[in-house]
Amino acid sequence: DGSQLYELIQYLTGKSSLTKSKLGDVKSKKERIAGMYKQYNDLIRLLKENGALLNTIRPEFLLKYQEFSYYLKQNPMEYLAPSSSRINEKSFTYLSQDAWITLFFQIMKIYYLGRVTLKSYKSTPGMPIDKLNLPDYYMEPSNLISQSEVLLIRWMEVHYETVRHTAHPRRISNFEEDLRDGHVFAAIIQSYVGANCSRALSQLRGQCQNEDDYTHNCKKILEAMGDIGL
Repeated sequence: DGSQLYELIQYLTGKSSLTKSKLGDVKSKKERIAGMYKQYNDLIRLLKENGALLNTIRPEFLLKYQEFSYYLKQNPMEYLAPSSSRINEKSFTYLSQDAWITLFFQIMKIYYLGRVTLKSYKSTPGMPIDKLNLPDYYMEPSNLISQSEVLLIRWMEVHYETVRHTAHPRRISNFEEDLRDGHVFAAIIQSYVGANCSRALSQLRGQCQNEDDYTHNCKKILEAMGDIGL
C-alpha cells in the first residue's frame, strides 16, 4: 500500500508533512481504489516537483493487478488501447515492478544522492590519499549526469583500480552497462572488507558474453553481500 515509500521519504527528508491516505476503514471498493489512485498520483506529482524523472510512471501501475483491472473498467483512458483493460497478470507484473523500482530509485536520487558532495567524497573512509583530488574533467558541467553522480562514479573507479591494480584504469560512464558484469561491485566489497571476504567473489565470470553470465555474476555479488552481513 506504499507505506514503505512514505516512511523512506520521511526518513530521508526528516519531514512528516507527507502522509498516506487512511483507507483501512473505507468499505466501498470503488472509493478505496480511487483513494489509492489519488494517493499515488499525489506522490508522483510531489516527487516530480522535487526533480524526479517519472514521466513513464502512471499511478495505476502501482496498484495491485485486481485493483488495476477494476480501475480501468471504471475509468477508461484514451491513451490506452481497448485491449489494455484486459492486460494479463504476467504483463502487468512487469509494468508494476518497473514502476515501483523506478519510483524507489528516483526517491533515493533526489533525497539521498544530493548528500554526496566533494567534501564528503574527500572524507570517505578507505579513499587513498593520492586519489582525493579529482581531475578537472570530472567536475565539468553536464546535462546528463549530476555532480553527485560523478563523484559516486569516481569513488567506484578508485576502488576498482585499488583492488585490480590494472595498468588501464576502468572508466565508468553510466550506472547500467558499465556495472552490469558485477566486477566493480566486487572490487568495492573487497576494498573495504578484504580480498578473501567471500568465496563467491572468486567465482565471478571474467568476460560476460550473455544474460546467463550477467545473471551468474549478480547472484554471486548478492551471495557475497550476504556473507559479509549486508
